[in-house]
Amino acid sequence: FLLRFLLLAALLALVASPMAALAERQVRVILVPKRAGGEYWDAVHAGAIKAQRDAAKEGVLIDLRWMAPPDPNPTAAMQAVTVQNAVAARPDGLIVAPLDVETLRPPVEAGARSGISVIAMETSISSPFLVSYVGPNHFKIGAAAAELIGSLSGGQGGVLIVGDPERSFDIVQREKGFISGLGSYPNLFPQYSGDPAAQIPSVTPESASRWMKQFAPKLVGIFTADTDAFALVLKSGVETGPNLHVAHIAYGSTKEIVEALREGKIQGLVASSPFDMGYAAVKAMATKLTGGHVELRIAIPAVAILADKLQDPEIRDFLNPPVAEFLPGEKVEGGK
Repeated sequence: FLLRFLLLAALLALVASPMAALAERQVRVILVPKRAGGEYWDAVHAGAIKAQRDAAKEGVLIDLRWMAPPDPNPTAAMQAVTVQNAVAARPDGLIVAPLDVETLRPPVEAGARSGISVIAMETSISSPFLVSYVGPNHFKIGAAAAELIGSLSGGQGGVLIVGDPERSFDIVQREKGFISGLGSYPNLFPQYSGDPAAQIPSVTPESASRWMKQFAPKLVGIFTADTDAFALVLKSGVETGPNLHVAHIAYGSTKEIVEALREGKIQGLVASSPFDMGYAAVKAMATKLTGGHVELRIAIPAVAILADKLQDPEIRDFLNPPVAEFLPGEKVEGGK
C-alpha cells in the first residue's frame, strides 16, 4: 500500500545541473545537522557523501565538512554557535538543518549576506537569502498519515493525536496536516490535538496510555508525528489491538519503528528518506555553486508502508539505505 513512491532520480530532475560540462573545480561545503550520530543523521551523512562522490565523477570536487554541534543533545543556541563557526570558516556553501527556525535565522542570514550560498535542510527557514529548502513537506505528509488511518479504520471514530511538548515547527505542521487530512473523513475526528489556541491540552507521550484508556470506546486510531515521542509511547504501556490502528510519521524509519510495524504494534508508517535528503541537499548545493538552477523548494517524497509490504524490494531498499558503504565502521543506532 503506497500513497506515493518517487525515485530520487525524479526528485533531482528539479535541479538542472551543468556540472558535467564544466572543467574540474573544487568547492567547499559545510553541512550542519541538528545533532551528531544516530541512525537518522548517519543516513543523512551517508547520502551527503554519496552526492559528493557523484559530483566528483562530473568534475566537481566537493570539500565536504560535517560540522555537528558538540553536545549529543544540543539546544538551538548551541547549534547557532556551530553555524557561526561554520560561517567564520568561509565556505562556498552552507547546508543547515535548523533545530529552531527563529534562533537559527540570524546566523544563517548573516552567512548568506556575506556571500555564502545557504540551503536549509529538513526544516525550512522563511528567508529571501536562502538558495533553497530541501526536505519533506511536513503538512502534506501529515495529511498522508490521515489518509492511511482513514483507509485502515473505515473512516469512522476518534483518533488520539500524541503531541510534541516542545511544539517544534515541523511537528506542528505534521499535526496540522493530519487534522486537515481528517477532513476527507467526516466521521473520523481528532481527540485532543493539543492546540494551545483552542485551549486543548496536549497529549504527551507519557500521558498517552491514560488518555487512551479514557477515550478507549471512541478510539479507532492513534497518531504520533515525532520519532522520539513514538518511542516513549511504546514504553508507556499503550496497548493496541485489531480495532486500534496506529500510524506513525518517521523520517529515519529506525529499526525500532520498522520492528514495531512488523510486530503489529503499529499498523502504518509514513516515512521519508534521510539518505535521499542528504544526497539531494549536497547535489543542489553543487549545482548552485557551479552556476546551475536550483528550485526554491526540493521536496523529499514520502512512502506509506504497511506490514505486508515490508518485503517488497522497493520498500526494503527504501528502509535500508547503504549507510555502511559511505560511513564504514559507523554504529548507526538511535533515532532522530
